[in-house]
Amino acid sequence: MIILEWHLFPIEYVLVFLFYMTYLPDYAESKMKNIYLNTSNLPREFSVCPKVFSIACHENHPLMPTQVVHGLQVCLRFHGSAERIDFAVNGRKYSAGFPHLLIKRDHELHQISTMGVTDSFYFTYSPDDAPVLPNTLTVCEFQYGKDIDKKIHEIIQLVNESCEYGVFDRIDGMCQQLLIDLLIKCSHGNDTNEDELKIRKIASYLQIHFNEDISFDGLAVHFGYSPRSFYRHWNKCHKKTPHQFIIDLKIEESKRLLCETDLSIEEIGEIMNYGSSAYFVSFFHKHTKSTPLQYRKKCNLH
Repeated sequence: MIILEWHLFPIEYVLVFLFYMTYLPDYAESKMKNIYLNTSNLPREFSVCPKVFSIACHENHPLMPTQVVHGLQVCLRFHGSAERIDFAVNGRKYSAGFPHLLIKRDHELHQISTMGVTDSFYFTYSPDDAPVLPNTLTVCEFQYGKDIDKKIHEIIQLVNESCEYGVFDRIDGMCQQLLIDLLIKCSHGNDTNEDELKIRKIASYLQIHFNEDISFDGLAVHFGYSPRSFYRHWNKCHKKTPHQFIIDLKIEESKRLLCETDLSIEEIGEIMNYGSSAYFVSFFHKHTKSTPLQYRKKCNLH
């Protein structure tokens, strides 16, 4: 074992050494590699997700002046030698900065007028296996974050383990999840403000904890709002008040328990934190015009 006596080295050397030991491994691991794999005829254990036809990633890959894709290609371009790419799809002109998502559809003619190289990752589907995507989406600039980066590197890692059991089922599933995440980013990622994100987090909390004793004022303070400010921002995102939001959740879950379980009215009332079975019956009738027992009988008829 070699023991370094750090006090013998100038502080500048020590800092440089620590920097490379800390960041260089991650950088080397995250650098793009040139990989191409045709997965179309490789075995799947199940048929749960659309089957990916091929996967590729390229570093400093020359842009092709003209290309016609067969099937559907989901292409991510991360960096390029130019700041933007100008191109046309079936004669319609587009321009995109980096990073961006590009959807190439079956038999589309893609023509690029900006020459250069890019770092890219893409996967394709055959025409028979291609998922249905919005016709309005061709190219979308998005914010590249750790979530997308992690999924791409997990897919590449699976490509390197291509002969192991279940790998291609997992690749199909992870490509589908990556595509969903990208579509959500393109639809909402660039126009969602901080307050809307907070309100969505609060609504998500209520979705899980609706049958507990909840103080909206306390919840507001926890997320950095005054009670008045919380209600103002909530009303911008939801047509119903937080109280009505909770009521709807409790009613829907009560309906599910009445129809799908043999729990007694008293037990459901206790689970939903109504306080007493009598209050549960009254509360349920007020909002559904039916008693819990009547609603359960209707379920049994169907």
